[in-house]
Order: sequence, then structure tokens, then C-alpha cells
Amino acid sequence: MEKYLGKFKQVSQGDTRLRFAMTSLEKDEESRTLRIGMRYEREAPDGTLEVTESVWLRRLWRLDQFLQQLDQNGFERLDETPISAGLTQICVRTRNPSTEKF
Repeated sequence: MEKYLGKFKQVSQGDTRLRFAMTSLEKDEESRTLRIGMRYEREAPDGTLEVTESVWLRRLWRLDQFLQQLDQNGFERLDETPISAGLTQICVRTRNPSTEKF
């Protein structure tokens, strides 16, 4: 993830430019957490710049711990797919889906 620090991605919508980047990364191996600093910029056609910064908190779980929590909280595992960097994508559904519509 460090390779993405300070590297802005951008898109344009009409004459407005939107940019974002990861500005900091703190890892705590003991608590298995990441604190990811993010910066978002919006540049209007007249050059006005709006900036917002935030921190994303991420908790990393061992796969067996995560699957146990899913099971204890009423989820059924449908699929498990390894993805990059040692991560695994889990597809789940509730065991007792509600009939209510939102």
C-alpha cells in the first residue's frame, strides 16, 4: 500500500476536476489495524479548490476469526475468493433474510 502514498488519481466531470490520494498510512500489527489518511480535492472551472481530508480506520482479521464472527452473527458463507496481497474476498448472505422491503 505504501506505493500509493501521495499519488493522486483524478477524474474530470465537465470542467470540474476531482482528485484524491492516500496521504498517510499507519500500521499497528498488535491491534491489526490500519489508519489511512485520505485527501480529496475538487477544482472548479474558475480555479476554486475545495479540500477535504479524512482518516479511514481498517481492522484486519485472520480468515478463521472473520468466518467465526460471520457465523456467530447470522451470516452464511457463499463463496471465498483469494485476491491480491494475501487478501480474501468473502461473499455472504443472512441466514434468515427479512421479508421487509426498504
